[in-house]
Amino acid sequence: MKKLTVILIGLFLMTFAFTNVNAQTEFELTGNTAAANIIEEISLSNPTALDFGDIVANDQASEIKVESTSNNRSVVSGNATLLAQFTSAAAAIFDVTGQISSAYSIILPADDIVFLTGGGADMPVNGFETTGYSGLNGSGEDSFSVGATVTVGVDQIADEYTGTYDVTVAYN
Repeated sequence: MKKLTVILIGLFLMTFAFTNVNAQTEFELTGNTAAANIIEEISLSNPTALDFGDIVANDQASEIKVESTSNNRSVVSGNATLLAQFTSAAAAIFDVTGQISSAYSIILPADDIVFLTGGGADMPVNGFETTGYSGLNGSGEDSFSVGATVTVGVDQIADEYTGTYDVTVAYN
């Protein structure tokens, strides 16, 4: 009986000695969720152009500013004469549409990159500024105004001067 017990204990020990014991090294969790929220594309339109109006140049270079808060303009420096006989001054108006109740930022041109060209020397447009934006409302709409300052040269040749500039809007 002792021999049988010793043999059984030996077989039992040998069984465990050759059995692999594995610790858990990985765990798989299935059914995880992924999501994406597609929002409205932001867009921009310019129903009212920036217009410095009628200016009479003279023997001094002059800076004419159109306020972004209104259609008011003024001679910042020099002594050009401002008229409203043919065209009226106007701040530019931009309309923004996009995702409801979203914030956005505005990028305006830097100084010394925008020029009005015509029959005489190019006239730089600087000091772009904006007012009126507060983020897209509950309908996904907003608008803002842009003003700037043009430098009219000494005895600038009479002509219509035009130019283009870029305004960028992007979600914050």
